[in-house]
This record gives sequence, C-alpha cells and structure tokens, in this order.
Amino acid sequence: MLKTILYIGASLFLCGLSTGAGSATLIPIVPVPGSCDGCTGVIGINNNNIIAGTYSTPDFVQHGYLGPLDGSDYVTFDYGGNATATEARAINDDGWVTGMGIDEDCSPFGLCEFVRQPDGTILNIEKDGAILQGTVQGITTGENLVGDYGTQDGKFGYQGQGGNYMQDFALPCCTADAVRPRGINASGAVAGYYFSNRTHGFVFQNGIAMKIDYPDTKAHFTFVEGLNDKGLVAGSWTNKRQRVTHAFKLNTATGTFTSLDVPGMHFVTQAWAPNNAGLIPLDSDAGVYIYCPRKKSKCPAAANAIEIPDAPSIRMPASYFHMQSCRRGCTERGAATRANAGRMLDTRRRKLRPSLRMSP
Repeated sequence: MLKTILYIGASLFLCGLSTGAGSATLIPIVPVPGSCDGCTGVIGINNNNIIAGTYSTPDFVQHGYLGPLDGSDYVTFDYGGNATATEARAINDDGWVTGMGIDEDCSPFGLCEFVRQPDGTILNIEKDGAILQGTVQGITTGENLVGDYGTQDGKFGYQGQGGNYMQDFALPCCTADAVRPRGINASGAVAGYYFSNRTHGFVFQNGIAMKIDYPDTKAHFTFVEGLNDKGLVAGSWTNKRQRVTHAFKLNTATGTFTSLDVPGMHFVTQAWAPNNAGLIPLDSDAGVYIYCPRKKSKCPAAANAIEIPDAPSIRMPASYFHMQSCRRGCTERGAATRANAGRMLDTRRRKLRPSLRMSP
C-alpha cells in the first residue's frame, strides 16, 4: 500500500534513466453529440471505465457529461439555476460526480462546488449553510472528497463527504492558504500541490507528507491532480516561464516518473487522476485521450486507439521525495508566490481548449 513508501528511509530507490521497454495506448475520447469540433474534454475516469468531463456547444456554453469510455451512452447535465457553465471533474465507482458551476448567485466568486448523485440530483457542497466556492475534485466510494474553497482571506483546502464540508486540510510545512488538495484514495491518502518558492506536488497520509517535484532542471511548477489506490500519481509540470505544460505519472512504490506527453503536442498535455487499472485522462492540444499502460489488444474501447512506445522513465532515490520545511517561503514570501502561481494557472487555462478553461 502507499503508506509503506511514505515512511522516510523505509526503502532505497536506484536513481537512473530507463528507456521504454514496451507499448502503451492512447484511446481517443468520443465527442459528445452536439459538441463543437474539438470541444469535448475528459477529467475523470472510475474503475468501471466510466468517464466524466466537460464539453462545449457551438454557442460556447459549457456542459458536464459522463458515460462509458466507448461513448455509447453519454449522459449530459448542467448545474442549473443561473449557471453559465458546468464542469465535471471526477467520478467514483458509484457514479457520483464532483464539479463546479459558474453562477452569479454564488457570491462573491461565482464558482459553485457540487456533487451530482447517480440519479441526477445536484447537491451543493456547503459549509455552515453557505455554498463552497472554488475547486472540488477527487472523490472515493463512500463519497469522501477533497478540494479548496475561497474566502476573503484566501483559498483553503478541505475534506468533505457527500454534499458537506467536514474539515480544513493543511500540510505541516505550509500556511493553510497555500495548499490545494486534488485527489483522495480509498485508504485516505490525499494528493495535490502547494505553493512556496515553487509549486510542489504532494501525497499525504497518516501524518506523513511526500514532496513531489518532476525531476527535470527546467521544472519549476509541479501539479499533482490525483492518485489511485495503488499509489500511482498523475499530474503536470511546467517551467518558470510557463510556456509549455507536460504530463507525467509517478509510481510512488518505486519512485519512477514517466512522461505522458501526447505525441504531436505543442504547448500542453495535462494528466488527471488515474483509476486502479492505471488508465489516465489526458487533455492536450494534440487531442484528448485516455492513456492505457498496455498494448492496444489489452486496453478497453481500443477500436480506434493508437499504440505508442513507452516513454523513458526516471527513477529517483527515496531521499528525493522528503518533505522539506517551507514555512519561511509560505509566510514571508507567500503572498507574492501565490499571486505568481495564480497568474501561471490563468496562463495554463488560456492554453487549453474552450471546454477546459473554467478553473485551475
């Protein structure tokens, strides 16, 4: 389990670069009927290979959808009310979907967090009777979820259950408003990223935090978007100039990073939370896919899939993932750092297709 690799010094990894020794597969996402060309995005996939995401219609209105990977039975939905856009983020094995709706009635930020039940009922996520406004993402069976919410004092991470806020989430290294939880697995491990002098990914479980930085000298911002029950992490990284966003996965049991950039990409490939079979949603300017870590014949819905060579992997030692204190960076320089990170996230959003521009 993941917790066995979070104990500092529990194992030693060999550091080195290895070339791909097999094949992987990219499964194209079937566009939602009625969507504009190139306007269907995918963010979530559960262990039943049901996907969830956002699509835009020709009038540039964003809607949520979910359905089988082969596109045979999509269900579309909207947040409702006065919402002008709906984004579905993650989906659990019971069919609960997390997401956000842009609605002016959610004052002052206009971004309402919700969960959609399997029967189609939309439940606002609330704290003390007020709708949380921010980003909600990871959700487990049992409807345990994580995200962040905004106040006049900043953004704060939290854990919830169903339509209810349960408690704030923080890391021992940082001020509370520097942390962005994005994924949670069945054992309660939480993954996401935090701001200090750089942006770092993390996995946190049983009071122990694992710091994640993509091992490239150009990597300045690392975003972890989720993890599965086997400790596989996925996310993206970019350099200090924020011009190109690259995707990756990390096997936390071995300390091995693997690039997930879609062949032919120019500016962005973004990876989201993997399911337990290692299938990972990828959004890029070269297409939208589900990454399957096996050859085509062993992947689901692979009729139109593209088999590609495995990308090179980098294996890092255990000491590379130690959480370092960032209290000075999070307090003395936190305001400027968070402002810079906010601008960077806005840049990432502009580079994505219209269906995925709503929130970081």
